[in-house]
Amino acid sequence: MKPFQLLPALGAALLIAEPSAATTATSLSPPRAAISIPAHAAASGAQGAGSLEAGEQQVPAAPVSLKLEVTPRAPFLHQRIKVEFLISIDERFLQDNLLQLFRQELDLPVQLHANWLRGNDCLRPDAEIQTAVSADADTGLSGLDPRLSLALEDGRALVERLPDQSHSTGRNRIYRLTHHFVPGCAGPLAFEAARLDYAFANAFRLNAFGEPEALERRQASIQSEPLTMDVQDFPEQNRPLAFTDAVGRFSLEAELSSNRIFVGDSVQLTMRIRGEGNLESFQPSRPDPIPGFHFLGLADSFENGERVLSYELQSKAVRTKPIEPIQWPSFDPGPPAVYRILSSESMPIEVVAAQPDSASAAEQAGQAEKQQAADSPSPPPSPPWLLGLVTTLLAALGAFAWLRLRKTAKRSS
Repeated sequence: MKPFQLLPALGAALLIAEPSAATTATSLSPPRAAISIPAHAAASGAQGAGSLEAGEQQVPAAPVSLKLEVTPRAPFLHQRIKVEFLISIDERFLQDNLLQLFRQELDLPVQLHANWLRGNDCLRPDAEIQTAVSADADTGLSGLDPRLSLALEDGRALVERLPDQSHSTGRNRIYRLTHHFVPGCAGPLAFEAARLDYAFANAFRLNAFGEPEALERRQASIQSEPLTMDVQDFPEQNRPLAFTDAVGRFSLEAELSSNRIFVGDSVQLTMRIRGEGNLESFQPSRPDPIPGFHFLGLADSFENGERVLSYELQSKAVRTKPIEPIQWPSFDPGPPAVYRILSSESMPIEVVAAQPDSASAAEQAGQAEKQQAADSPSPPPSPPWLLGLVTTLLAALGAFAWLRLRKTAKRSS
């Protein structure tokens, strides 16, 4: 296969730009301003009628097209929606005419632009846009369902190859780029036209290395049709008081970190929520109050495709009765659209009064005695004059005793 390949496009008008030095730039920036010409002229190389030069390829009338699809078209608020770019490329044009856009080669050398891909106030990406190509991605064009790289804004993304579609003069290769979003505002939501940039040539020659070389490089852009959807607000009828914004079809499991604790100890109540919907983005709610427990805090995480909510509860009194099933409200967009109350199994728990053993009791008693001794008031210090008086008396007594001993010694002599 030649080193010039093709990829997606969108819409109606085809824009052609004269070749420029920017075609060898390493940054993924859009081509220079283009001029509009009729699609049939662009397809034939805009050289007018006449015989083709040696090595020139006759390009199909519409070699590239792209369709933007959004499902569902009338979602509810916070309902996960899927946006797909379906790209159709004539196989001959892909193999014989498409050129690389950048020095860093792409499997599909096109650049896609859509200013809403990274979200806005009313449209939030449900997951980070993937711009890195996995090391084990299949970058060949043979076979079905390889993941192929293309330029998405200033990075790279992967598209999926779908089964080819036949037409009167050949067949088209079909590719799909998919993203998911969550609408955050009720009412009309517009998706502006996306733009696809690519480069191609109709005539080639062999260079000194025997490789085909484009005689005239053309740059082109096409646009998709814009789309608008109507985002519905949540119905007020039968709306649970504890409902926040969980939309989808879910399942719920709940468990305790321990089934036997002492009064005053804490225990983790973990809720695991699985299913299809806005798992990563819904606002968690606090469970209904549980008699004998005090709510301390919440740890929220998303792991292995499930939302994990861990509530820390502190026991306040002796309890032997199991904790009632945890109930959690969500909205199923259907059809039919309905609020659902998910319920877990009841959870056995035993909260007992603390009864320390004899060793710990003796240790606690010893610590209490030490604390009592430390807390006992010490006698007040002696005043300075009293210390001086005692010192003087002791000195006088010493002198008197010395004099008595001296007189006794003289009499004996």
